[in-house]
Amino acid sequence: MNLLLVDDEAITLKTLKIVVPWNDLGIHEVFTACNIIEAKEILKTQAVQIVITDIEMPNGSGLDLISWMQEHTPDIVKILLTCHSRFDYASMALKCGAMDYLLKPIDLKEIEEIIHRAVQKVNETSMIRISIKRQHRSDLLVNEQFWRNFATGLYHSQDYEHIVLTAKQQAIHFDKNRCFLPVLFSVNETDPDKLDGTFSFSLKNILNEVILESHEDPPAIMLSPSLYLALIDTTFSFSCSNVQMRCEKIPFFLNTYFNMTSEFFIGSEIPVFQIHDAVKKLSQEAQQKKNRTIDFPASLSIVSKIEEIIRQNLDKPITCEEIARQVFLNSEYLSRMFKKKTGKNLSNYIIELKMEEAKKQLETTEKSVSSISIELGYGNFSHFSKCFRKVCGASPQEYRESFERS
Repeated sequence: MNLLLVDDEAITLKTLKIVVPWNDLGIHEVFTACNIIEAKEILKTQAVQIVITDIEMPNGSGLDLISWMQEHTPDIVKILLTCHSRFDYASMALKCGAMDYLLKPIDLKEIEEIIHRAVQKVNETSMIRISIKRQHRSDLLVNEQFWRNFATGLYHSQDYEHIVLTAKQQAIHFDKNRCFLPVLFSVNETDPDKLDGTFSFSLKNILNEVILESHEDPPAIMLSPSLYLALIDTTFSFSCSNVQMRCEKIPFFLNTYFNMTSEFFIGSEIPVFQIHDAVKKLSQEAQQKKNRTIDFPASLSIVSKIEEIIRQNLDKPITCEEIARQVFLNSEYLSRMFKKKTGKNLSNYIIELKMEEAKKQLETTEKSVSSISIELGYGNFSHFSKCFRKVCGASPQEYRESFERS
């Protein structure tokens, strides 16, 4: 647990750091600041649980600091230092959210008692927060199982009375008239060690936050280690393009943090008792896509995937936007990331690979330059020649003649 001392008197800071038995009180590190500007910087960059601040300081008072903390770091325990025993100071301190205040000159026993109480308060708050998180996680699991029963076909319309009773007992919001937009996420990974509880917990959290925007009613549902379902309640305002944009973030998350590829499938708006049919249809669509496409190995980097896509589409006028769509990323972000990883502009890299293939064909075939141009997706011969000269330093015909002479 860390503490911050704020006082414009250097002697006060030095004395408090020396005479107070911080370690015995459960304080591991004590930071110091001589004004509220320094204090704010420390609070922005360090984990601090308790702040003791003087009231009267130049460039802003301790009351100003506490007011700022109430907005930016409300959980930190606040204690005020003052030379005045006036009631209005004590009143202001409590109104600003301070736990207590100390009078100068500081009595060592008194400050130890107040810090002890502050540490207790921090620990109690932490325990309450942990308890709430555990309860929330438990509630989410119960909620998830309830909605999984719809997705897997265990709940039918004829079970309506039983479903209503179960929902009531488990404090779950159920309405047969609710409609949802189902989104299925398929993870391209077969190693069971990678699809463990940590992975499942992480993916459900990100789906709850990004796709469901923390509504969590219903929460993200794990159907199998590699299949996850998000049911977007259409009661909330949404647009298909907005859902698409949110979904596109998930493959990037999985690739970045777990080195896995994935795909998503967005269904149509359906009532609650059609969830099972919708999930079945989306699952079939996911399986069909796996059967007819060559999945990139999970070990390949995003750069390798980009190169693979370009090489598979050398005969087309492929763009950064098309590549971004295939790897489920925003095109601008993809271009920035590619340049950061390779030092190359993605548009120029596409041209380089095309010209590399053009050189190969000029060297090994008797195809005309115009034929090669068309095969590489260039409808404009002049543009092809210009790109070739820029990359290779000669026109296509000059390059061929030079190669034949060598």
